[in-house]
Amino acid sequence: MLNLINFRPHPLQTFAIFLSIGLLGIVINLGLMTTLPAGAAINQHQQASGEILYKSHHRLKDKQGQSWQVIVFKSVDQGKVTNASLRIVGFPGLAQFDHQEPLKIVTKTGDSFGAVDRFAEQAPADNVAQYDLQAILKQLPLAEPVDLIFSMESSRRVELQVPSAMVLEWQVMASQS
Repeated sequence: MLNLINFRPHPLQTFAIFLSIGLLGIVINLGLMTTLPAGAAINQHQQASGEILYKSHHRLKDKQGQSWQVIVFKSVDQGKVTNASLRIVGFPGLAQFDHQEPLKIVTKTGDSFGAVDRFAEQAPADNVAQYDLQAILKQLPLAEPVDLIFSMESSRRVELQVPSAMVLEWQVMASQS
């Protein structure tokens, strides 16, 4: 049986332990000092008309691995919101939206919102849909993930999971004027 009371490590063992602890501390400190690149930010653009456009742009993947651009933007003219929209853009040739079907936004608590496609009459392209969020944006939960569910021409339903950080960014944008 090993007598731990009188155990004395070899000097090289002690050195190796202290060296390992020191290297671990350096690695942790370097990791803390390194900044991660920002995923996205709210961009603000001054239009020629004096209107201010706020925009949040992200890329999300659906469950099949297809990439989608998700852009939330709002226009403010003389302190009044004139437009708040969510634009979803799919890969040309692979995505053909059913513009007659509304977008469904579902929260993790089960709340559901519907948004009409502004391109129901005429879309600039088959792979682009734009939904009216003006009445919905401020009702979305703070920092809670939501699901975006929309329909394609092939009757396929697409579901995008929007992380809570993106929803929070949308809420920050909604409060800016």
